[in-house]
Amino acid sequence: MGINVPDSKKPLVKQIMAYPLDENATINGKNEPALLRLIPLKNGGFKTEKLNAYGSIGIGVNTSDRQNGGNNQNGVYQIKTSFNGTPNFEICFDTYAFSETRYLNQMIDYEFFKEKKSRISKLFIPPGSPLSLYGNSINDGKLSLYEPGSNSSYNIEIKDYQNNTSKIVVDIINDQPPTELLAPDNEGLEYVGHSTTFNSKMGKFNLTIPKGALYEDALLEIKENLDTITIHRDIIPLHKNFILEYDISSKAGDNLDQYYIARITSWGGAAYHVNTKRNGNKLTAYSKIMGTYAITKDDKKPTINLSILKINNG
Repeated sequence: MGINVPDSKKPLVKQIMAYPLDENATINGKNEPALLRLIPLKNGGFKTEKLNAYGSIGIGVNTSDRQNGGNNQNGVYQIKTSFNGTPNFEICFDTYAFSETRYLNQMIDYEFFKEKKSRISKLFIPPGSPLSLYGNSINDGKLSLYEPGSNSSYNIEIKDYQNNTSKIVVDIINDQPPTELLAPDNEGLEYVGHSTTFNSKMGKFNLTIPKGALYEDALLEIKENLDTITIHRDIIPLHKNFILEYDISSKAGDNLDQYYIARITSWGGAAYHVNTKRNGNKLTAYSKIMGTYAITKDDKKPTINLSILKINNG
């Protein structure tokens, strides 16, 4: 028997982000994403501060649904956008296949989520995404802004399951093309393709990133220092495990069964055990989380706290 929960609240709009989608695009004169200030309107909707942009750009939104009498936040039902009055993107969060679950990481701004703990959904379709949530779109929801001085209007409509609707208007001024772009500093970065297998031997480590592990091509910072290797940062989602191997032959004579590969956190440097297998002098671990990994030895015997046993036994 269904339970009807009163719901007359419009979806909550928390953040709007604008993204340059290639190295020639600009957001307010810069080739980097920018949060747009939200301005509440008397009719209950929102507009953003004016956006100056040039080139191929995308928009993202952080939104959630609320119900009467509760503070918990749920997902919204549907988001539609239009550009100069023409529908150009639609996503409906009703159902999707379990096999598509990991592709949700590609649908959000993963780097912003990992660094700010705030989930912004992209209102454009990432390259190669198979998500069945997407509906009709023009140019995958991306905006083409190549006529300097012209004005454009971008509208977002967010609905919950009860058809409560929040609307946002983004007024865009098409900017002049950049006269000079600073070349990105890619020194020391490794190009890793989505559709090819990447393999690199660094010191005693061997790193393999299989074909299809990345959702998109990426430039990664990979560096090794003795028993430690850094594989970029945990700001890029992975669809498959990478494989990390380490040659422990230099530790012959020691108890090799006590060695394992650990993930080192970016806060406090804590070491988290990664399931590690040893075959002769080779340690092997699999992970979907980028970051720093180190060879660690567990030579401490387990301890028993007798005071806890005494309390539990009365």
